[in-house]
Amino acid sequence: MKHIPEETKLTTKDIFVSIVSASENNLKLQNFIKEDNEEPVQLCKLHDFFTGNFELSKITSLHLQNCDISNLPRDVQKLNLKQLILNHNKLKEVPSCLYSGLEMLEVLDLSHNLIETFDIEPACSHNIVSLKLSYNKIYNFPHWIMTCHCPKLIEIDYSANFLRSVNLPHKLSIKKLQMNNSQLLDVDFDFFKRIKTLEYLDVGNVVDKKLANNDNEFKDINKFFDKVKWKELKVLKLDHLLVSIIPEGLFWIVSLRELYLTYCDLSWIPREFQYLTNLKILDVSHNSICGIPQELSSLPNLTVVKAPFNIISSVADFANDLQVLDLYHNQLETFPNSIEQIEFIDLEQNYVDMSLHKSYETYGRKLNSFRQMLDDERTEGPKALPKESIIEPDYISSDGSVCQNHDFYDEDVLNERWDYEESVSVDRNRNPEITPSDDEWNGKEETIIKEKRTVKPWIDVNEDWIFSDVE
Repeated sequence: MKHIPEETKLTTKDIFVSIVSASENNLKLQNFIKEDNEEPVQLCKLHDFFTGNFELSKITSLHLQNCDISNLPRDVQKLNLKQLILNHNKLKEVPSCLYSGLEMLEVLDLSHNLIETFDIEPACSHNIVSLKLSYNKIYNFPHWIMTCHCPKLIEIDYSANFLRSVNLPHKLSIKKLQMNNSQLLDVDFDFFKRIKTLEYLDVGNVVDKKLANNDNEFKDINKFFDKVKWKELKVLKLDHLLVSIIPEGLFWIVSLRELYLTYCDLSWIPREFQYLTNLKILDVSHNSICGIPQELSSLPNLTVVKAPFNIISSVADFANDLQVLDLYHNQLETFPNSIEQIEFIDLEQNYVDMSLHKSYETYGRKLNSFRQMLDDERTEGPKALPKESIIEPDYISSDGSVCQNHDFYDEDVLNERWDYEESVSVDRNRNPEITPSDDEWNGKEETIIKEKRTVKPWIDVNEDWIFSDVE
């Protein structure tokens, strides 16, 4: 590439191209945007550039991002490329040069295009190492991956596509698999279980209105971890899935180093986390977790704990060498004792006022350093304690009495007076042998007895033994 100096702007007929970088084996092209903020010129005659008087035979890496191209010229197949990056373009189908040439290609990035199918085997199938097809319109997992022998393929990114069915007739040696927002269902569990070489797996979702119909929807996440044999799995992402309770089978994956469970409707962290002795990063942001157990704080290799936007009220002292602790917007009421040993920390928007801590200056520096690494906006200071709710009466009786629970409201009970007994009027014309105590019986019981008598005729209320004392 001696004829193309670095940062040189070239014009071929009506093409205006900016060479971002150029070396002996690497060429990056992109649209050049003028200073007056005009729209970038489309590379509609890209073939003129490759058929020019430039030495391109030594190029092994070609980057064409954001070039608005809808196809590649066939002359590209003559290049000895090992990397071809075509993301963020307008490709509606896989370029034909991938079928007729580019056999030595190892990295192929076709993400963020309009491709609908990729079932035909490319010429580079035996050498391909990384394949990125995310954010297209592909309706079926590439058939050639399932049927052809791809010994070197270790990374596939199929995120934000459509999946009708997927079968795995032979073993794959894939190590990194990304399939978030791919319409995965419970019937697809077996596909992942048969790939025993996985080291990185993402089957969660991301928040995007354009991908509303692409969400992975698992109804029984427990089956996903039933009898799994991922002995090398290090990174697992289950973001935006309805997990609720962490499956027990997950704790058998002792090789895990990073676990992401954000927006999973979790309410607690089980003690079984103590078995994940290799865990380094845990992200449980945006859930309803109320506490962090001692078993988690004692993991020997744990260095990052992210749990903002929960309802955590207490946290155990971390006995390990924790580097990052993010408990922003929770319900902490006390200072964690392990603040001084943590390098990056955020305890703002809790009930505890960190400005009253004895090491507030040190904490402030750690807070600022941590927030420089974040993209979201956060506020500082404590959050106000909830005010005690005032219960207003539900019912007021006629005499001014208050009943605050309408479920047990009874006007007769409210008006009932227990401090004295009302006097009983005595009819002086009655039999003098009748005492006032006999007025307690108003005859209703007699009526009941008569009713019972018709049912049980063996009872005779006129017999004298009924009124005799019985030992």
